[in-house]
Amino acid sequence: MLTLPHPRIEVAGALDLEATPTGVIPRRLPRWTVPQVPADMHRGVRGGSGVRLRLWPTADAVTLRLRAAVYHPEAAPPQLVTALRGDAEASAALERVCTLTDDGVPDRHAPFVDVRVPLPAGEGPVELWLPPGGVTEIAGVDASGLRELPEDTRTRWWHYGSSISQCSGAAGPLLTWPALAARRLGLRLQSLGFGGQAMLDPFVARTLRDSDADAISLAVGINIQNGATMTARTFAPALHGFLDTIREGRPATPILLLSPIAFPDGEDRPGPLWFDAEGRAHPQGDPADVVNGALSVGAIRGLIAEVLAAREDAHLTFTDGRDLLGPSDAALLPDGLHPSAEGYQILGERFARHARAIGFPAA
Repeated sequence: MLTLPHPRIEVAGALDLEATPTGVIPRRLPRWTVPQVPADMHRGVRGGSGVRLRLWPTADAVTLRLRAAVYHPEAAPPQLVTALRGDAEASAALERVCTLTDDGVPDRHAPFVDVRVPLPAGEGPVELWLPPGGVTEIAGVDASGLRELPEDTRTRWWHYGSSISQCSGAAGPLLTWPALAARRLGLRLQSLGFGGQAMLDPFVARTLRDSDADAISLAVGINIQNGATMTARTFAPALHGFLDTIREGRPATPILLLSPIAFPDGEDRPGPLWFDAEGRAHPQGDPADVVNGALSVGAIRGLIAEVLAAREDAHLTFTDGRDLLGPSDAALLPDGLHPSAEGYQILGERFARHARAIGFPAA
């Protein structure tokens, strides 16, 4: 078995490989961010959403030795590794998954599983997409006759968001909405969707500033409302500062600001959030407090629009998330907040159509 890192295997979608005693765990933020990442965020940073191994084997299958942990064992869909070559794909299911430890890594007492992934026929490199529903440790790759990889010259799209962008409940690695949209638009995806996050953290802004992004999208606001982590006084300056930091390194890169998709119970009511016995999300705040600066989702949308209007930035555009999943799509939000697996696919298709219509990313 080959181990990572390897000169002929690119771990695309990862910005760091965290070494363990038995392998590596891909991380979706650079190593320098580790001391700054909040404790509850590490499990999301290690998540497999958008992470794939890019390689060019001569064989018709590749075997990965994996130890995969899922975020929500009681509700997780089958965990798949999906091979993609051109438009053709093939998947293999993990026969065994384990739980996450309190440190946000797979249980190190759990056995590794060898997953034989059939490769679609054809020529050229293949991408092996990891499960988006948890954290995967990679112990080895069994692939014969690896050729040298050509450069991936597709437009580089970096997307930042919350659990709605991480899509741990998607039906497969290629069915998270950013992955699906990237395929439709012919883009190379870097997903920075982190469950429970998207708090406009400065270390994420610096990561985007220093990136090679050709286009950036920012889905912000939902967890700021859910956690009641900001007010009207602090949100707009924080968003300005986040954008200012990106512009220090990417002054002309197209940026698409996305307000939250529909959250019926949170449109006029601030957080914090709680989940009832049926798992449905409910904000606990008092709508009367919005006038004093508490943030409902509707208030956040208004502030995002004000930030956009205040900035003289020809490369910054805005999309209301309700144009992608709106109030009429409530049936696609089983907990009232997160899309279902079907909802993620619909969101990806709609985003792709919308992006083409508005010319994002610019040619």
